[in-house]
This record gives sequence, structure tokens and C-alpha cells, in this order.
Amino acid sequence: MTPVPIILIVDDNHANLFTIEELLATENYQLVLVDNGPEALEKAQHVTPDLIILDVMMPGMDGFAVCTRLRQTPHLAEVPILMLTILSERDYLLRGLQVGADDFITKPFDPLELRARIKSILRLNRYRKLVHERRRFRWVLEQAEDGYVLLDAQHQLTYANPQARLLLGLPDDTAEWNSRSFMAWATLHYQPQPQDSWDQWPHLPPHEPLYLIRPQSAQAPALWLEINFLEDVSVAEDAVYLLKLQDVTHRLTSAYSQWTLQRVISHKMRTPLIGMFSGLDLLRGNLDNFSHAEIRELVDMGYASAAVMKNNVDDIVRYIELPRLTLTQDQLLEIGHLPSMVQELAAEMQITAVEIHTTAVPLTQLIQLPLIASRLILHELLDNAQRFHPQHTPHITVTITAEAHHLIITVADDGRHLPVEQLARVWKPYYQAEKGFTGQTPGMGLGLALVAMLVWQAGGSCTMSNQQKGQGVVVEITVPFYRPLV
Repeated sequence: MTPVPIILIVDDNHANLFTIEELLATENYQLVLVDNGPEALEKAQHVTPDLIILDVMMPGMDGFAVCTRLRQTPHLAEVPILMLTILSERDYLLRGLQVGADDFITKPFDPLELRARIKSILRLNRYRKLVHERRRFRWVLEQAEDGYVLLDAQHQLTYANPQARLLLGLPDDTAEWNSRSFMAWATLHYQPQPQDSWDQWPHLPPHEPLYLIRPQSAQAPALWLEINFLEDVSVAEDAVYLLKLQDVTHRLTSAYSQWTLQRVISHKMRTPLIGMFSGLDLLRGNLDNFSHAEIRELVDMGYASAAVMKNNVDDIVRYIELPRLTLTQDQLLEIGHLPSMVQELAAEMQITAVEIHTTAVPLTQLIQLPLIASRLILHELLDNAQRFHPQHTPHITVTITAEAHHLIITVADDGRHLPVEQLARVWKPYYQAEKGFTGQTPGMGLGLALVAMLVWQAGGSCTMSNQQKGQGVVVEITVPFYRPLV
């Protein structure tokens, strides 16, 4: 909504003030009336008017002095000043211009002329402010570390700051921008996720994280852009949407690292620590009672536990660094290893009812997913199936199929159904579906969100649905096959 213009009227003659007030009463203006120079300066400081109508001939501080002081005040220096004077001599007009007046009107004034002058000055002032605001806006965007783009009603790019040009790979020639819509430019290098939210473009859901993800590759690690969306942009006439593109790769990989530490350290560190501590504790309390051979045996046990500890620490570092790494062929998962990985994880978690089905899959084919990431993903899916089963004894069916250039891994359990609104949100960061059940069991939201993170940055997708027959949910993970560079 356009703000109501504020007009400060300064005249020592109250009859003149009343006349101007009556003349402008039918206009959509906020009028502030004062009858002396010092009060005019004080009011102007507080209200910052859009126009000042200033009488020249006033006792004490005249209009020339008031105008001089106004032009010396930074936030009032550009406020338009219309001087009212009974003096039309050239010297007075020149003096008024010298102290900064914008226009003059001679008393007695013609009412229609005064109203026309006021409208003209306010219109010009509004345009001046708009141009100034746009210049400031553009300067801020040009210096910003985040990317910003302005789109018109047809979703064509009308502006992109330097960072946005870099992130989207836009050509230097702005005339080429209209060859594609924004989404066409974005999907040249990025995968939009969550897909169900982006399917609503341009009516994107408010206050929900939306991402453009450049998948991890042999040339570069994954890059995550978070997209914030603002409609009804008023900073440019041809812009309807303003989008902010923020690189949040570091933030998301940090969240992944914290999750990894929480999920992996307790599993990998407890057993070797017990072995090391037990041997050292025995030696410390009974060193004089042990033979040389017994001491060597305990030292060998401790050394073996320390070696396991070192290997586990190396594994943890690899887990933590995974999102920041470029992919190499020897790190990727071979499809034929999937069944044994599922069986190993199920045994560790004491899940006994697991069926594994493979349908026409190329066993030696690599997928665009590191081995350690595959293990984390499967562990999280099996863990959720166990944790949310009413008796914690799920029957799990893992199906591995191939389709065109993708591998599809389906994990189905016989636990609980999820409400439809929760199914659409389980991949969102920090969403905890378990609050809908008991409010007690921790961990589902962050784990599944980071499963999605690993899958998305591999160029894949993930969905969850309820079983069509019986209880439980079905998770489907789709990951592209690895394609070596030619």
C-alpha cells in the first residue's frame, strides 16, 4: 500500500494556514501545520515530510534561514521545498535557489495552480525516491555473498547478481537469459528437492526449506543451494518474484557430521575400548603376579583392540568427510554387494525376519553412491523399521531392481502406517514422526532427513508410502548408475 504523503506547511499567518488546509482537505495528504521557523525545523526532524510549503517572510527565522538549515540536515536535505512569497523580484528568487528551494509560488496564489504544483512535486519526489531505492537495492545485491534473481510474471530472468550468475552458470550476455525460464536454467546443473514441493512452482510452500542440489561427482563435491522465495516484489517494475540462492553446503554437511558421530561412534568404539580398558586394568592391578607370557598376551590383546580402534577412527573420519569429497570409482557401491550388506546389518541389529529379492540387476554395475553412504542409508532404514514396529520385531522385505539408468531399492516393513501428512514430511530436516505415536522415541526425523541428503546429492530420489495391504511403510530409494567419463 502506497504511504500517504506528509506535507509540512509553515506560515506565520494563521489565515494562510487555514486557507491551504481547506484547499488540500479533499486530497489524500497528511498535513502538519506550524507558524514559525524553529518549530518547523523540529517537526521536520520528527515526521520527515514528503514536501515542505514554506513562507519566506516570517518574523525571527525567515524562510531562507529555515531552508538553509533543512539543507544542512542529512535526512532532510533532499525533501522538496515550495516557497510562498509576495516577492517576485529576481534577487529574491535567486537567493531562494541558492539556499535550496525547489519551486516558488507568489501570493496571493491561484488555488488550482497550488494544487497542481503540489501534485507535480510529490510525483517527481516519489519517482526520485524510487530511483534512489532501486539504486541502493541493486548496489546491495551486487555486493551480496548470496545469489539473488528477479523474475517476471513468465518466470524469465530480469536480473541476476554476480553470485547468482556464478551459481546458475548464466552467460555474460543478458540477452541470452530469455532463452530459458528460471527453472530451465536451474535444472541444467541442479536437482530440485524436495520434488513434491518444487512441483508446485511457482506457488511454493512458505517457510519450508527448498533446495537446488548439484550432485556429487568425480569432479566436485555436492553443492547445496537453499532457495528463499518472495512474491510481489516492488523494487523493480518488471519483477514479480525475488529469489535468494544461499550456499548451505557447509551447514548441511556439518549437520551430517554431527549425526554421523552420534550414530557411528557408539557402535564402532565401545567394543575396542572395553578390550583395551580390561587388559590395562588387569595389568595395573596385578602386574607383579603375571608371568612374562601372560603380560605379553594381555599386551597383544590391547594392541589388537587399539588396531581395531584406529581402523574405526579412520572409518568415522571417512563417514564425516563423505559429503565434502569428490567420488572415485573405488569408493562406489557394487550392486552385487547389497544383499550381503543388508544381511550383515540385520544380524548386527538382531533383526531375524529379512527377505531379500533381486530382479534382473547387473551385479557388477556400480551406482552413484559411496559404499559407506549405502551402509548408513540401509542402517537407518532397518533401524527405523525396528524402532517403530509395535513389538520391535519387524518382518522386512528388501527388493532390488533396475530400471533404465537407475537402481531401485525398496525396503518394506510390517510396522505402523503413517498419517498422509507425515509421509510428505519425513524427509524434511528435524521432523520427528514419532511424536505422533508416543512422544518418547528420539531420532527418526534427523536420520531420514540425512538419508535424503545422501540420496539427493547422489542425484537420486526417495519416497515413503504406506503398505497397500496390511500395516507398515514402504521406502523406495532410486539412485543412478555410475557412468564413467569418456
